[in-house]
Amino acid sequence: IKKGKRGSFPSSFTSHKNSLFFAADDGDKGSELWISSGSKNGTKLAADIQRGDKGSSPSDLLTQGKDLYMSADDGIHGRELWSYNINSGQYQLIRDIRTGSKMGPNPSDLPPLNGQVVFAAEGNVYGRELWSSDGTKNGTKMLLDINPGGLDSNPNDLSLLNGDLYFTANTYFNGRQILKLDRSGLNVTEIVGSPGQATSSKPSDLYASKD
Repeated sequence: IKKGKRGSFPSSFTSHKNSLFFAADDGDKGSELWISSGSKNGTKLAADIQRGDKGSSPSDLLTQGKDLYMSADDGIHGRELWSYNINSGQYQLIRDIRTGSKMGPNPSDLPPLNGQVVFAAEGNVYGRELWSSDGTKNGTKMLLDINPGGLDSNPNDLSLLNGDLYFTANTYFNGRQILKLDRSGLNVTEIVGSPGQATSSKPSDLYASKD
């Protein structure tokens, strides 16, 4: 993809049917979204989100139906949530979550849940919390202010088990714990607690097996 010895640094791979999506740097447009059928002629640039040579550095790629979701920086809004229509090749910013900032909300950890995408992001008011999106601007919203006010709950390690979403986050009373997002009611409950205020067990690196 990038001629010469330096390489294109492909990363963030995800597949859809007979196509592979990933981020790569061709040396001209920076790190952008690429698509490959597994052949040389079938490997090409899919979306040039940030014009110029800096690149949007797509990450956390997730396919959901005909759409691919990702975190990307267009150089104007900062790192935000974007979608790419696999059928038409059209791409768009879903919602400017952190307005007035070129830093962006930095959405990350994008698992699917009930036809939606769940992710961690930082808004204008509530700090870094848990968000969800159905691919539309109005359908992109914060699920819960887990650590109230401007404090960050900083959701991380998002992992699906039996249709429910488990993750680690900073809680107001018990510090960092494992929490569960119920797939039906979208209720968040703490499943592992520690005694004492702001005392946490500091779990990390969750991984769900079959059971």
